[in-house]
Amino acid sequence: MNLRSRRISPSHLACVGLLASLLCPPMPAQTTVEEHKVYLLGPNDTLTELSLQTGTMKSTVNKALTFVGAGKIKVFTEISGVSAPLRLRPGTPQVFVLGTGRAAALPTSLAPGIYASVFKLDVNNKAGTRELLSFSSAGAYLINKTRTGGPVIPLNFSRFGDYAIRIEPRSALAPGEYAFSAGQATTTDPYAPQQNVLYYCFEID
Repeated sequence: MNLRSRRISPSHLACVGLLASLLCPPMPAQTTVEEHKVYLLGPNDTLTELSLQTGTMKSTVNKALTFVGAGKIKVFTEISGVSAPLRLRPGTPQVFVLGTGRAAALPTSLAPGIYASVFKLDVNNKAGTRELLSFSSAGAYLINKTRTGGPVIPLNFSRFGDYAIRIEPRSALAPGEYAFSAGQATTTDPYAPQQNVLYYCFEID
């Protein structure tokens, strides 16, 4: 039996392609979030994940001055680098999304302050780090100046589907470095120092 090759015309190829597109339509783009991760919410609900960075809890004490009744004590969390990889340009909406667990859908009404917190960081250009202050004290016994952390940043929380939370500062954040604390505060590395804390960081120009 003789086999003859037949050339397939472009019109036949077009018909085959059309039939395939009808039988197997392309999957629509989806916006998905992962548990405990924090994202910047952009146009058309696009999500950009914030950089997860490790903070190390530290303390400094000027022992020489403490011995004579005057000293300086500082307790803080140190994050490497003076700026976060993700930068919000002026005019960028300051709206974020936090992924939650899928064991149960979120309630209709969300209580403020229990899902995440945002902190403003101090930049230490000399050390090349960012710092989240917990406590500092300086002075003598009779004249002492004490500072504990920074002001609490009020946030609004609302549902972003069944398993994610939309987070928005109640007032626009000023330029600077910021860090999200969102649930999983400790590293999953069993060999990491116990004083390590994880933050999702961002910068506002």
